Amino acid sequence: MKKLLLFLLPSAACLLIAATDFTAEGKRWWSHIEYLASDDLKGRDTGSEGHLKAARYVAGEFERSGLKPAGTSGYFQPVKFEVKQIVDEKSSLELVRDGKAERLTLGEDANLSMRGDIQESTEAPAVFAGYGFGVPEKNYDDLAGLDVKGKIVV
Repeated sequence: MKKLLLFLLPSAACLLIAATDFTAEGKRWWSHIEYLASDDLKGRDTGSEGHLKAARYVAGEFERSGLKPAGTSGYFQPVKFEVKQIVDEKSSLELVRDGKAERLTLGEDANLSMRGDIQESTEAPAVFAGYGFGVPEKNYDDLAGLDVKGKIVV
């Protein structure tokens, strides 16, 4: 029994559509999963060599399935990405209290995210918020009564 199988690769941001045999004899669909999830692709980070290998694989499956290319370069369409990366050796984070600095270890004491514009330096008061939980049905809120405006919530 032939069916249409749709793979969505979130980190690769591409679709693999292949006419696939789902009978007991037709285990080809699983080989797609095994390859695309394999360590050989090293996570398929956007723009990485593993991402390119996955994209080539998907394009090959498109072609084998008889799909016509619709990209600007065959099955591919170039997309510009803005790349942000934290370079651990060049990054630091410290808390300053009463003029005394305490350096934090990235990954252990604190984590940085690239989900916005990272400032070269930020100075602001800090407020401790426990785990930051709010459980309305238990009348519990770590943020209740805390003034967090203009502060770093820890």
